[in-house]
Parts: sequence; C-alpha cells; structure tokens
Amino acid sequence: MRHGTKALDEPVTAFVNIAHHLRRGGRVGFACWQSAERNPWFFAFALARFLQPVPPPAEGKSPTGPFALADPERTAGILRDAGFSDIRRTAIEFTVDLPEDAAMQHDHYLYGHPKK
Repeated sequence: MRHGTKALDEPVTAFVNIAHHLRRGGRVGFACWQSAERNPWFFAFALARFLQPVPPPAEGKSPTGPFALADPERTAGILRDAGFSDIRRTAIEFTVDLPEDAAMQHDHYLYGHPKK
C-alpha cells in the first residue's frame, strides 16, 4: 500500500478489512505524510484565506487528506483498534520538488485529491 491510506474516512474499519485479507501473521506497510509543519511544500496555509475552508468530516467519519495519519500515536491507536500488533513507525525525510504549476493544482495538494 502506498498513499491510499490518506483517503480512509473510517480508518479502523478499513484496517480491519485489510487485516482480514492477510494470512495469519501477515504484515501491512504503508507510507503516510508527517505533519503539515514538517512538510514545507504544503502551501495551503498561505492560500487558506483565498480558498473555501475544508469541510469537516461527516458524523462518524475521520478527516482525510495527506496528513490524516500524521500523528503517530493516533495512527498506532487506529492500527491497534483494527487488531494489529507489533506496530512500528520509521520516519523518513526527503525533499519534494513541486511542479511549476502547483498553485493551479491546489485541490490536489490541499485535499490530497481533486475536489468533487
């Protein structure tokens, strides 16, 4: 799994489903962004006054987007609640180069996907 986890509005349910598809003793690995503060490429804060606010998640849903699983303790809790154990996290940092037209693609960077 790569970055599909950012779109899980019911993360515990989704990870329970993933766990059911693993063999006994199977593992799951995924990449997720660290916090927005750790990602200087994330320019939505600078654009926020020009954009509509991100709507809150529907009742019973979790926020989605590139930073949905940024909090390691929250993410570990989600995985524990889904039945996973021996949860490990490895923080990796690298430079991200944005395309020249990134400002025109703000929905992708702000919401993690094009707005519907």
